[in-house]
Amino acid sequence: RPLPRAGLLASFLLLAVSIGALSKSESAALSSSQAAPIAQALLYNVYRAFDHHGEETVYDALDRSVARDLLRKIYLDTRRSLEIENLGGARTRVREVNVESAQPASAAPGSPLTLHCVWTVTGSVGHWGHTHIRRNRYDADLEITPIGGAWKLTGLNLRDEQRLPVPVTQP
Repeated sequence: RPLPRAGLLASFLLLAVSIGALSKSESAALSSSQAAPIAQALLYNVYRAFDHHGEETVYDALDRSVARDLLRKIYLDTRRSLEIENLGGARTRVREVNVESAQPASAAPGSPLTLHCVWTVTGSVGHWGHTHIRRNRYDADLEITPIGGAWKLTGLNLRDEQRLPVPVTQP
């Protein structure tokens, strides 16, 4: 299923910001204000890749933001996290990815940059005729490297994952 027009536009804008930050600071350390949009674009693209149907299409979408060496691991880990086996195979549809913080670590010139990131993912889980909203917070180190003129995710070290309570909204 194609992404909604607004989602595509947001994705392209985030990618443009990321490429702009890359061209300005490819060999220099990034500031937090430069790192956050890059992390946002990469994470958004990873989760939205799973809106597509078919393994090959998902892989092609992931390839835009994830280096080849990490592609299989990201595919399997993300697919597993989106499928909820104990609910009859129900799947989560990601609605929002929000990077709360992205703190760059110092890196030697030419080596991958590490961003200590905290982000939340909000999604809906539909099963048995009704929908639940789920929100998780992740704390991880993202390793990013400029490849072919764009930042790509080259490593991921998950430090913590928490399910957050979702406020109940009144109709």
